[in-house]
Amino acid sequence: MVNALHDPAFKQSTYELFSFLASPSWSRHELLSGLLMGPFRYSHFDVSNASLAEWGAAGYIEEDVKEFLLASFEMMNSPNVAMDLRIQRGPEYLAALGRSVSSVFTGTDLADVQARLEADFKAILAGSGLLAKVLEVFRDGLGFGGQKALPPPRSGFDGEVLSIVLGVVLSVVMVLAVVLAAYFVLRRRNRSLLGQPRVPQPCDETTLAVSWHTVMA
Repeated sequence: MVNALHDPAFKQSTYELFSFLASPSWSRHELLSGLLMGPFRYSHFDVSNASLAEWGAAGYIEEDVKEFLLASFEMMNSPNVAMDLRIQRGPEYLAALGRSVSSVFTGTDLADVQARLEADFKAILAGSGLLAKVLEVFRDGLGFGGQKALPPPRSGFDGEVLSIVLGVVLSVVMVLAVVLAAYFVLRRRNRSLLGQPRVPQPCDETTLAVSWHTVMA
């Protein structure tokens, strides 16, 4: 943890460390090294022949990499991805989506997955406060603020509000499932000729990987 009370030299060193870890050359090296790190720089989504050749040299199948990168970039460009900025209790919706995707991969019946996801969403929405306020925050996050004031919410659960939230969030599910499937295929095929997982290569540097979710938590 770094805050304003730390020594300036310590803060500068921390800044330089993370600048190095996020630099184009080092981050790409880590991306290709087989670590569980996804692409996050624009340069990581390069699908030129030269870039795909680097993936191929690292043991990946170039066509699968291209499909994965294009799908990932399309998802990250969607205005509905930054759910925590647009939907109240967004991380809880993401957690529910993650559980649903995991259930699909473990063979759970799709009807059961859908019913569980809908129940989770209803519970999250019901605990988010006034439904009119939830919708207002959501619309403002998408840039639709300043619209005509909404009428007071009806008593009981508002199915219309749920439909709006579900319509936006569920639109991410299919893209997320495709990206995860491509991701697992890439990792599963990144094995030796004997079918064993490739052992990470030794390195003189010690890398500290910090996710945005960890930082925000």
